Amino acid sequence: MSKSIDSINKKDLLFVFIIAFCARLILFQIIPIDWNWDSYHHWQISYLSLKIGFKNFRFWDFNGCEYYWGTVPHFIQAIIIQIFSSSNIIFYRFFNMILGSFNALLISIIGSKIFSNKNGLYAGILYGVFPIAVIFDSLALQDTVALFFVLFSLLLFQRRPFWSGIILALAGQCRTEFILISFILVTIMLILHHFSTDILPFFIGWLLISGLFSYYLWIQTGNPFYSLYWSFFNSFGGWSKLNRGKTLFELFYNWCIQKIIAWPTKVTGIIIISSLLSTILYTFNILKKKVTLNTSFFYFLVTSTILLPTFITYFGSDNRSFIIMLRMINPIFALGLPFIIEIVRKYFSFIKLEKMFLTIFILFIISFLFFIPIYSGFQEETSNAFESALKTKQLYFGGKIACDYPTINYKFVQLGLDLSFLTGSHYAPHYYGASEPFEFVKWLAENKIAIWIYTFNEEQYAFNLLNSHYPKLFIMFWENSVSKIYIIDAVVLDELISKS
Repeated sequence: MSKSIDSINKKDLLFVFIIAFCARLILFQIIPIDWNWDSYHHWQISYLSLKIGFKNFRFWDFNGCEYYWGTVPHFIQAIIIQIFSSSNIIFYRFFNMILGSFNALLISIIGSKIFSNKNGLYAGILYGVFPIAVIFDSLALQDTVALFFVLFSLLLFQRRPFWSGIILALAGQCRTEFILISFILVTIMLILHHFSTDILPFFIGWLLISGLFSYYLWIQTGNPFYSLYWSFFNSFGGWSKLNRGKTLFELFYNWCIQKIIAWPTKVTGIIIISSLLSTILYTFNILKKKVTLNTSFFYFLVTSTILLPTFITYFGSDNRSFIIMLRMINPIFALGLPFIIEIVRKYFSFIKLEKMFLTIFILFIISFLFFIPIYSGFQEETSNAFESALKTKQLYFGGKIACDYPTINYKFVQLGLDLSFLTGSHYAPHYYGASEPFEFVKWLAENKIAIWIYTFNEEQYAFNLLNSHYPKLFIMFWENSVSKIYIIDAVVLDELISKS
């Protein structure tokens, strides 16, 4: 990246930003409800951390997932809640829309610095209207912030390697996959640069931030790699009933055996293998001095290798998960777009670049007609969760509400319910190793739980155990496709407690 930012047309950059932001603003009007369940869980962690956790220098969550994901987006969202004095998720969504537009601008700068102003302009505009980026930048997820740090790190790599390393480490604290990506990037960069003084500031910056966050996780959880460990545990099937009791190494070994057998027989698997082999081959060719290291291209290769398995394997087998995880294509597309444009210009000279750009631009706009109905259909689940919260609020007569569903908890706060009225079943007696049914009865009484919201997509151990042993304890009040609202029968609860 030898070209300075000063030589890049500022009007082009402004145009890219406006196009990208307008696309996201229009999409927001078409799909006004944040339909992604994870958005509300991230909000819950941010909100509870602000109201409860930060007083104790920690994060907080009813579901025990406060350190499962990266903490930086939760901290940012908590700051936004504090600044606007509002718990409404819409402010973080607008923040992501603006930051997503800046991502298009950064791609434009990167394309201009590596190749040409025309390349940068085309790359920035195409990412600005890329349907998957537009759709997911309009949600309250952590992906947009993570991509911003990755692109910014790449932009600073040559002139400010120390800050580039710091920012790359922050990307890893936004989305767990980027911890692994950044580790691979830093390690191989050290080797490729022969541990020279040129690359050491990049390594030191990355190590400084990664080390601070690991130290914090070690203090809070006893595991300095907590989020990465549990991310691997989940990816390798650790939550499956068939794998319970297995170590992470056993899970990893079984996962590798399965993939080695399965991937060569599937198109999606061949794509993943090809990406991995390309990264290895490119690295060896640099070591043998057959090719010159292109930092931007290397970022693209490593990111593709790690992120492709997170979504592409769902294709054809679990379409819902594929549609939701398709957001993982955004970093790959963002980093690869300038190279795709340059390859077409250099090796396919019979294709007019302007016509190709216009064709892809039109196709992206038309493809919204396909994607919008799919993603807007997910709004129904969120709307039903909001309805459950409203019905519960109308029913509420005192005591605590037990709810493990962050979307419903979000709506409770919007309806004015104080946090003191809410709790989750995550920290019921089973969390502390107890399985005696009556311990759960005492837990209900001690916490003065009056209403229980059972959601169908959650395995609620405490509810299932109580309901199987004390079925008269729960009175079903109302249900929809998302949840069932139960009233705890106070008379039955008192009788059970008095008998003990």
